[in-house]
Amino acid sequence: TRELAAATRESPRNVEAWFHYGVVVGWQERHAEARTALERGLAIAPKDYDLRLARARVIAWQGDYSTASRELSQLASENPADDDVRVLQGRVANWQGKPDEAEAHYRAVLARNPKQIDALTGMGDLARTRRQTHQAKNYYQQALAVEDSPDTRKKLEELENEKLMRVDFGVTGSTFAGSERSDWWSVWTQVSRLTAWGNVWGRIEQGERFDDQDTQLELGIEGAFADDFSGRVFVGGSPDANWAPEWYAEGGEKWTAEAGWPSPLLEVRHAQYVP
Repeated sequence: TRELAAATRESPRNVEAWFHYGVVVGWQERHAEARTALERGLAIAPKDYDLRLARARVIAWQGDYSTASRELSQLASENPADDDVRVLQGRVANWQGKPDEAEAHYRAVLARNPKQIDALTGMGDLARTRRQTHQAKNYYQQALAVEDSPDTRKKLEELENEKLMRVDFGVTGSTFAGSERSDWWSVWTQVSRLTAWGNVWGRIEQGERFDDQDTQLELGIEGAFADDFSGRVFVGGSPDANWAPEWYAEGGEKWTAEAGWPSPLLEVRHAQYVP
């Protein structure tokens, strides 16, 4: 790094020196310094393709996805065959929470080059996020067949050891004196599993209220169902409905807006009690 910095001082009009220095310090996560160096080079050669691509990558690392996406779109229009640009577009889209858009970019690359390792790894990452375990393993294995990357191998090992199912137990209650409602208890068990559709759970709860016992059953799912859209739905009820609702249902959704805008949240719940 010192030699690269010295080269920029010795030849401040040397575009290649600014490029190499910016790329190296960028990979060292010195993003602000990298962007400054690349922009120094662009001040000399504003249309330099490699400098613009390197700057777009650094801007994405800084979290300014909208700006990075715009610059990458311009580069892609100038050179549609550049796999590096298309892969980076996929990564930025995924970081923006747009997996469908990211998949389209990765698939376009793989249609041209089925062994493009970054696109294969990107598809594996998407499948893993979607809980498509078999597909994720397949993409990671294809990537490893092209190049034995420690990072990809670590992802595959993590996937092999990932636990998709869990069981939770709980006990709640109150013995404070005051009224018959103040003295209550309940025990519950919940089994949940991560699937390609989201987190699916089933729950059973038994308890006592008002000197009467009840059992409640519940089934639900939550997850990201589309780009920028997540939600949950669950239904439940009590066979006896002594004090618990005979049935109930709840749904909620959250739409992730563009940066700087609020994210709308909607929740609806209804419960039916025995008169």
